Amino acid sequence: MPRKPRTPAVRTKLELVQVKIGDKNIGNRTLSKLNQLRTREDLCDVKIKVDSEVYHAHRCILTVNSDYFRAMFGVEMTESRTNEVVLTGTVESDAVRDVLNYLYTGNLLINAENVQSLFLLSDMWQMAEVINFCTDFMEKQLDVTNCLGVYCLAEKFQQKQLSEKAARLVKQQFTLICREEEFLTVPPEIVERILSWGDIYLGAEASEDEVVRVVWRWTEHDQEHRKQYLKSLLSLVRFSGVSKETLDWFRGLSVIQEDKELQELISTRLSFPYEARRRPGYIYVIGGYLQSRTGPTCPRLKTVERYSTEIREWDPVAPLPETPSHLYALNTRGRIYCIAVMIDMESTMAQEKEAHGKCYHFDIVKEVWEDATHCVEENAMQVLVKCFKDGGAITHCQTSDCIYCVTADSCVCIKITDFHGEPEFRISGQWRSVEDYREFHHQGHSAVVLGGKVYMLGGADMETRASVPKPDQVFPSSALHRWELDKGDRWEKMASMREPRSVCAVTVLNGCIYAIGGFNAHRLTSVEKYDPVMESWTTVASLNKPRTHCCAVTLDGKIYVMGGKSYSFNQGGARKVLSSVEVYDPVCDTWSYIEQMNQARCWYGTVVL
Repeated sequence: MPRKPRTPAVRTKLELVQVKIGDKNIGNRTLSKLNQLRTREDLCDVKIKVDSEVYHAHRCILTVNSDYFRAMFGVEMTESRTNEVVLTGTVESDAVRDVLNYLYTGNLLINAENVQSLFLLSDMWQMAEVINFCTDFMEKQLDVTNCLGVYCLAEKFQQKQLSEKAARLVKQQFTLICREEEFLTVPPEIVERILSWGDIYLGAEASEDEVVRVVWRWTEHDQEHRKQYLKSLLSLVRFSGVSKETLDWFRGLSVIQEDKELQELISTRLSFPYEARRRPGYIYVIGGYLQSRTGPTCPRLKTVERYSTEIREWDPVAPLPETPSHLYALNTRGRIYCIAVMIDMESTMAQEKEAHGKCYHFDIVKEVWEDATHCVEENAMQVLVKCFKDGGAITHCQTSDCIYCVTADSCVCIKITDFHGEPEFRISGQWRSVEDYREFHHQGHSAVVLGGKVYMLGGADMETRASVPKPDQVFPSSALHRWELDKGDRWEKMASMREPRSVCAVTVLNGCIYAIGGFNAHRLTSVEKYDPVMESWTTVASLNKPRTHCCAVTLDGKIYVMGGKSYSFNQGGARKVLSSVEVYDPVCDTWSYIEQMNQARCWYGTVVL
């Protein structure tokens, strides 16, 4: 029978095409299925025992995620031939449960209660990702209540970045941190290391008294077991910088009187020349105005930059959350706070504009601004806002930690106290201002604290200004008034400045008040200093550039003046806002230019840390 002819195969275009399939979710689905198997204890080939808990898992999952298990299961170890791993020591069962869940789901909840146990376990299991999660979390949570514990942990496990950030906070907040309960639990070797640092911040007076008190507080907590460390700790105290009162108190303690060796150590250390602990200095310049017009709604800045005297550079740091019309920055116990006043842009009349104030804290570890308005009592904030609106002056005394708001009407003291690691701004006193200033609505004056006394200088009488044919003409004052804090409501007129000046910069150096620049029919380069002992003013070297609406700070025995309003030329010209910076050396009596700011600005806030 003849064969049927074969039907030729039909080649379609589909045979000539390749398709590559990619499923991005297959990994998640696989892990999800494996986790279901683990939950049902199906096909699991290893058990992890910790305390009384047993957790089932798959060797392959542990091996690909942990160098610890890779080494354990990959070589001829006992555990490589058994299906059970027993964990002892400081390992917590909850941490094992959480990390195993992370390996199968990718989800891990980290909080203040479990971060240390997770860190210890991930270090043991050599899981770099989880270690990084934990250190990132601890960095973000660093504060005065926990930084010593974090520092100890980071040092023990060689986490350099975390250790450096914690150490930076310990150095900057030393006086506050050593009052925390955590300090009493720190091991002796860490206390010794901290006291050996030459750049811990000891407050405005940089007194070694604080170090003596810290040593005794730590020792007294467990005197029986800790007095053996007194010799090594006291050898790190710079006794020649300790006050007589503190020294007499410390020497009078029974533990010192009963130990001749400690007495000799103190006597020997007293003979050493005093070398104060010094931190690298930083100048922060905050906000301000872009143009010479400085009305409350004119172009303003919220940018912040920082100058390092060590490397002589200006670097930008985190900007303020808002753009204030007025601000004042201060350093309270090694922490930067900024009082910012925002003006309501919708208001029409300048004097009637609504204003509200906020307080921000700059976290030096995270380098971010945090809202701290809750630290300022409502009536204290109202006083600060009114002072700004009335053209008054604000000054802060680091020694007493008091803010003084001086207007034509009153002088108000706002005391800053520590409350559970945070400051509280509360009004502690209010007095009448200078009689003449109340009569003439004085504005544009400057204020400073020196030797327990508030000084108010310069400014302009607004009533006189308004009574002349040309109301735009300014009549600055050369007056200096002093208010003695311990004598209550009493302003005393002192020797007048050699030159009237309004909106001048003012600072204190070597026990003298410096009045810098300002306005007197034109912007000034002149500088003069007031000696409270001689009760007289002396002219010193002039600025290289006329400046008003600028600030001056003192750091390492020199005066720094930044930015401000000036002219295009030294002898006049168009108004101009400066970015240049000048530094005054009192030894040479000279002003010199240094590195200029990244941004020209005037009427800003500034603080030294």
